[in-house]
Amino acid sequence: MSYEVEIYLPAAVPMGQVLGAVRGSWGLTVDGPLVVEPEDVPVEVAARVLGASVVYLVNVDAAAAVPVWAWVKRVARAHRGGVWDPQTEEAWSAAGLRKVPRPPRQEDVDVVTVRWWLRARDTETALVAFLDQAAKFLPEALPRRYGVTWPLQYTFASDAPNAFLGVVRAEDGSVNFTTSQPFFEGSVLADPTLPFGYLQLRARRHPVDEPGWRRLVKQLFVEVAQRSPVVYANAVVSSGWRWSGTGLLLTGRSTAHAPVNFHHWSGLHPSAPWWGWYGPEYADVLAPYLPGAERFGDALFLEAAELPAPSTGLPPTLIPAEYRCTRPDGRGPEDVSDYNEHLIDAETAPGALRNADG
Repeated sequence: MSYEVEIYLPAAVPMGQVLGAVRGSWGLTVDGPLVVEPEDVPVEVAARVLGASVVYLVNVDAAAAVPVWAWVKRVARAHRGGVWDPQTEEAWSAAGLRKVPRPPRQEDVDVVTVRWWLRARDTETALVAFLDQAAKFLPEALPRRYGVTWPLQYTFASDAPNAFLGVVRAEDGSVNFTTSQPFFEGSVLADPTLPFGYLQLRARRHPVDEPGWRRLVKQLFVEVAQRSPVVYANAVVSSGWRWSGTGLLLTGRSTAHAPVNFHHWSGLHPSAPWWGWYGPEYADVLAPYLPGAERFGDALFLEAAELPAPSTGLPPTLIPAEYRCTRPDGRGPEDVSDYNEHLIDAETAPGALRNADG
């Protein structure tokens, strides 16, 4: 009778390094490394291991199961990975592989802001997709506490997301939520009296610039966009935010992007985002101006750089100015001296988006 164990690692290692941890002779076989997608990693392993991307399949005689467990744990610990026992559905990893400490109070931080824009009636679809996908492979992005006023009134229960969705449905304004590091906070606007809404998430630039975290955040960005009718989504990097110990504050050195107008569709943001997702309303018309973009069905995804960078550190956008918003006085799009000032509408936008009802 054979016994199977799976070793999940963030990156492939030579087979010699895997077998080098063997202590004894158990007649085992090891297949791998096999590439695995985030959604195919057992949830219990994904919650422990950062960016598991390969798996080694171990098969051994059942009589050797106990010493083999000690061996696979050594392999996983040495390479910041995890172990899955499909017979017992038990997962194991060294402690703290995904733990990210909070920044010191009053420290200035760079922030990656991810936003998905949708018609208001579709915002809940995106929110459900977000909660489902984050629970699978990025639980740090899930809400911890949420509400409309501070201090936030409610505690999120990952096994009962309907309570959170109910508050979002009941509120006319934005519902805010706190998260776990490396994320700071998020918010959702699903006001049925407005034509458009959004889902937003803010994270620390570091460690999102590390391969493991970057892969997972990108996966979440794409999965939510694919699973909901997103009009436009982007990820932008801004600096000069201050971490108070409980939340993010704008400072005089902040370079956060000014908001768009949700009472109608304003157009695309003036500057180049780190990541851009262009839904079916934009994909075909903008395809000639998005060289290197990856097509996902009727949408396009463009990654302007491998590492997160502000628009000033990215290649200039090739999207014609007529599709992009502008500032009323010509100031740069990242100038937040008047953060509540809306951008001037783009000259051109798809007709379906220009309609007042979205």
